[in-house]
This record gives sequence, C-alpha cells and structure tokens, in this order.
Amino acid sequence: MHKYVMQTAVSRTAELVDADAIIDMTDYVNSVDGFATDKFFEASYESLRIGDSYYGVPWIVDVYCMLYRTDLFEQAGYTEFPTTWEEFYDACQAVKDATGVTPYYIDAADNYNELFCYPFQSGSEVVTEDRVAVFNQPEYINAMEYLNSFYEAGLADRVTDGVASYVKLTNGEIAACFGGVWETTQLAEVEELEGKWAVALWPAGPANNNSVYAGSNLVIPSWTTNEEAAVSRIEFLTRTENLLQYQELTGSLPAGIEAWEDESLANDPVLSVFGEQIAHAQPFPKVPEIEEIGIEATSSYERISVGEEDIQTVCDEMNAFAQNLLDSE
Repeated sequence: MHKYVMQTAVSRTAELVDADAIIDMTDYVNSVDGFATDKFFEASYESLRIGDSYYGVPWIVDVYCMLYRTDLFEQAGYTEFPTTWEEFYDACQAVKDATGVTPYYIDAADNYNELFCYPFQSGSEVVTEDRVAVFNQPEYINAMEYLNSFYEAGLADRVTDGVASYVKLTNGEIAACFGGVWETTQLAEVEELEGKWAVALWPAGPANNNSVYAGSNLVIPSWTTNEEAAVSRIEFLTRTENLLQYQELTGSLPAGIEAWEDESLANDPVLSVFGEQIAHAQPFPKVPEIEEIGIEATSSYERISVGEEDIQTVCDEMNAFAQNLLDSE
C-alpha cells in the first residue's frame, strides 16, 4: 500500500506480532484523536489487541449475514426472517414443505469464515486466549449437531456441487445462505430478482448472533524508517470522509462507527444490515496458527457433513490436531 504502512488481514495480527513484523501502536491509539477506540466497532480493535497492546488501527470490515429469497419464505408464511436458531430451523422446514426448494445452503466445509460463525453463536471460542483448543467441548459440539440436523431433515444438501451460493439463490435452488456484501452486488444486478431477496442478521444461537469479523487493518511494519509519516497516512485513511469515499469506490465496509451515520449507508436496505451485524461480530482467535487450524477445521466439518462418522469423535480428533499445533510453538 505504502512504504511506511501495510494493509493486513484481520486474521494475521497474531502471526505478524509473533514475527516482530509490526510495531505496537498502543501509544498512538491512546494519543491520536482519530484512533480512539470508541470511534470504531468493538470487534475492530479487539482484532488488533494482543494482551494489553494494540498493533494497528481498524480500516475495512468483512462480516457475514444471511441472504435469502423473500418470495420463498413468504410462500411458507414468513414475512420476517427468523431471529433464533430454532426459529430458522422451523422456517426452513416450512419452506421445504411449501415450495419443495432446498431451504439452506451450508458451505462450511470450504470456508472457515462461515464455519466459525456457528460455534461462536453457540458460545465457543474455538481456541482460547491462553492457547487451549476447545473443538471437543459442548459449545462446539452443539454447533456441529445443529448443522447436522439440517442434513438429517433434508433441509440442506450434504454434498455441494461447487456452484456459488448466490448463483443458487438467484436460480431459486435454495432459499437462504451465508454471504458477504460482495455477493449482494451480484444479486442486485439480476433484474428478475428485484423485490424477491433481502439481507438479514444471523439468527441467534444459544450465546449470540455473532458473525466472524474479518477484513483489513492498517499497521506499521517494524522496518519503517518514518514512523511519523506512517501514523499520518493511517490518520488520513481512517478519516470518516475518506472511509466513505473508499466505500463508494470499492464497496468495502468501513470500520469507523461515524461513517455508518451517513445516509449512504444508514438508509441503504442492504448495507445498513451489514452495519448492524458489525456490532455483533467476533474476531478470529488471535493465535499465529489460526489459518492452519481453520483449514483443518473445515476438513473435519466435511467429515461431519457426509454423515458417516460420530460428531464427538471427529471433534476430538480435530481438537487433538489443534492442540498439538498450538503446543509445538
């Protein structure tokens, strides 16, 4: 991005700190008005916190919502999207009965951004802050059993065919799926879908309705030769007016709270839902090994989705893999 500033993925914070690749910006966060923690969403700065220190400033956000066909849910008697896991399951059953369409598309075997939303909503940390894997604990198991219940009832296909979920939603092959803001731009371009789809917050599980919090932060590399210039550049990029301009140019969601008060976001029926979901979001566990753990978790989930193995056994094996990795460092 700039010789003094880097844009880094939210999930990479711990890895970069572990490698001494980025500087501790806590003093700047506490002294630069534009960097104040209350000007950004809680999850935004949480994604940058290691211990008591902050290693960057939030910039753009990726969170995930539910994309759904309003026309299919209306045929089943639902004019509002369900707000809890139980209500969503019942609604999917009603959609199946009323339309014959496969209600839900689950892509968690290919995407740990989607996969981790469910255990988060069930109250699982996946990996605790003190580096303990909890894939075999009740909260994670509960999330896997909830997902498996859709397969067992014929409300989701166990094996996916590789066709993008938003394409299936467009074609009316499914009634709901996980999705990001970029997929909504695809749906908005289909004239035949006008008035037939919408975005909703995640239904709440036993603990919350959190989405995974992803996106990009702005950090200063440890090799910078002009720290003052780097701070100045980050302050410029994170001004509300510049966050809004960047959103208009790229579609990326701003991490600054004030930007969401602008009518271009607050009055948009799609973007405003994503803004509300950011307030209900949770960063990845902040361990350097999270990507490798996430990839293995999707593979373990794929075994669960096939339906031929015991869920607890698969999760015990996943937990052993993750803990061995965490202990090897």
